[in-house]
Amino acid sequence: MAYSRRPYPAYRRRSPFSRLLEYGVAAAFLIAVSVLAAALARISTDTLAGKAIAVDGDSLLFGETRIRLEGIDAPELSQTCMAGGRSFECGREARNHLRRLIGGHPVSCSGWQTDKYGRMLARCTVSGTDINAAMVRDGWAVAFGDFDAEEEQARAQKRGVWQGEFAAPRDWRRDHPNTPDEAEPHSASIGAFIQSIGRRIVAWTGN
Repeated sequence: MAYSRRPYPAYRRRSPFSRLLEYGVAAAFLIAVSVLAAALARISTDTLAGKAIAVDGDSLLFGETRIRLEGIDAPELSQTCMAGGRSFECGREARNHLRRLIGGHPVSCSGWQTDKYGRMLARCTVSGTDINAAMVRDGWAVAFGDFDAEEEQARAQKRGVWQGEFAAPRDWRRDHPNTPDEAEPHSASIGAFIQSIGRRIVAWTGN
């Protein structure tokens, strides 16, 4: 029996309208996800207020609850930097600067994401001052997903760690993995982000 090959169907080029439609659907989906995330954040934002202790340059302790200042990354407590050809303890200086910003006044923090250790990532204020922004603007923390303008200002004016040379905190943690209190990520993991979304949806639908 002779074998006959079926001809392949002719390739049909998609019309410009079809491509625009696909792009539009993708854009609409991304917008919907963003709107949902923003809505959930407004619906169930966690807030802490009261006396806070600066653990390091980007961590606060409310009683037994520890939070991370969102959008920034400060030198780790054991980290040193260079200025004027000399080494100085920039990690401790960052913590001391955070303590000065707080100055014993009540601190208010709010956030809705948590990191992989379950700690809240928060924006904090004291006496009307945005602590996260101030740490970057004063040069004792670097931008970590936010506050790029404040970092440029600190760099231009050689404030804090920018007065000399230093390793980015994330690079310092990478090079010192066995330091117990240093090798801790400051951003939300994907799993923690999804869990946070799930908790907000449950809280929302339960009201």
